[in-house]
Amino acid sequence: MNPSEGAESRRGSGPRLTRRLVIEGALRSIDEHGAQGLTMRGLGQDLGVEAMSLYRYVTGREDILEAVVSHLLEGLTDKLDEQLCGSWQGYLQSLAHTVRKVSLRHPHAFPLVATRHPAAPWLRPPLRSIEVVEHFLCTLRDFGFTDEQRVDAYRSFSSFLLGHLLLECAVQGAETSPVEVPL
Repeated sequence: MNPSEGAESRRGSGPRLTRRLVIEGALRSIDEHGAQGLTMRGLGQDLGVEAMSLYRYVTGREDILEAVVSHLLEGLTDKLDEQLCGSWQGYLQSLAHTVRKVSLRHPHAFPLVATRHPAAPWLRPPLRSIEVVEHFLCTLRDFGFTDEQRVDAYRSFSSFLLGHLLLECAVQGAETSPVEVPL
């Protein structure tokens, strides 16, 4: 079923509009038009509803962009290759490949992971999920890393990975600058 068919006025027999459908619709729109092209009016049109209907499920465009980032990183640690995770090197390799798959699947949306201001400013991209950061730090602790080594590894790994993936996204035509430049 076409998403816009099921999302029409919602008085009919189609499935009801939900926050998840709004976020998934936003991700599809960003994949097609880039984050700069996402508008509430356009998203409403894609979903077959008036733009004002979306405000029942999201507080605005900022909320949608943050939710898209969360959606992209959702369940990331569940997708790691358990065979590779037997060593710390294998763990980092598996995590890098898993994050890269997200960037390749959504090259126009992935830069949001780097450019959105995080709810928790101490979380560095691309591992802005507290779940992923905790998993990273605990895994390295289990491999015998000290606190300082874990933090250094996190900073180095995330900075290198993010830079590499942003370059790959840019080659695929993605905008890598912030969606809005702050005043």
